[in-house]
Amino acid sequence: MAASACLLALTAGAAPAGAASAVVAQSFAGGYVGSPACAACHRATYDAWAGSQHARAMQVADAKSVLGDFKNAKFTYAGTTSTFFTRDGKYFVRTDGPDGKPADFEILYTFGVEPLQQYLIELPGGRLQALGIAWDARPKAAGGQRRFHLYPGQKLRAGDPLHWTGVDQNWNFMCAECHLTDLRKKFDPALGEYRTTWSEISVGCEACHGPGADHLAWAQAKPAGKPTSVADMGLAIALTERKGIQWAPVAATGNAQRSAPRASSREIDVCGAAMRGRRASPTTTFMASPRSTRIGSCGWTRGCTGSGATLSSIGCVAQQRADGC
Repeated sequence: MAASACLLALTAGAAPAGAASAVVAQSFAGGYVGSPACAACHRATYDAWAGSQHARAMQVADAKSVLGDFKNAKFTYAGTTSTFFTRDGKYFVRTDGPDGKPADFEILYTFGVEPLQQYLIELPGGRLQALGIAWDARPKAAGGQRRFHLYPGQKLRAGDPLHWTGVDQNWNFMCAECHLTDLRKKFDPALGEYRTTWSEISVGCEACHGPGADHLAWAQAKPAGKPTSVADMGLAIALTERKGIQWAPVAATGNAQRSAPRASSREIDVCGAAMRGRRASPTTTFMASPRSTRIGSCGWTRGCTGSGATLSSIGCVAQQRADGC
């Protein structure tokens, strides 16, 4: 689908506030079991993760997750005054929609925690869109606890790709992969619609370690006290490059230095730069997208796309390098 056609589909109209969502569905498939399944054996690590920004990278909008002021708070940008309010325990914003006219939109999810939090709104075609008005989550003494627009001075209006209803603010395509586990975008080019699914609404254990079913089966079946090697632990991705490694500051520079040179880049490829789009999830189903499928920082790769193809992150990184990325 051409970019112009995609933008037209995005701006066709808004989902009625309060309507049942068809945007996403949780789906455990391909060996994914969810982070809570790891807690029995890895309690300390799980507890540390549970309070982290990874665990709260995206959350259902409720009294616990929403940080911004929704007590009929107002914010004016480009001549439009938006009002943030609650109704029947749900969170809403009245702002300019895809047609440029004011309407009420339900906030379905929060996006991020610190130093800012954005809010996701549903539009037709299974799309979630990131509102351009964000909440500064820093303490008030540091200049936070206020709203601000991500594009100050640009006076964005409906029809602009950067407006919250535009293609460049589409969560399914632009944002979701770094905030969820086992994202499946599932864009249908014939209908111009997404049927996006995930296994976990967070950056969970399996976002970096890969599907955990085989490892869980190994942990439950292994003889007590019997030593095993990494190779037979059922791990989809063994992040072992730091085993036995120490970091120490270098007096001359103040920077930390590894006790031994890195011999491979598995951890960097899979996790190290994952949060800003330099890898693909360990097993992500890529379907045709409004643009070419975005895998890495170099843009739109040729070898890592395909309808329904299941790709390994290591393979995609290798293809990026082959493509000169």
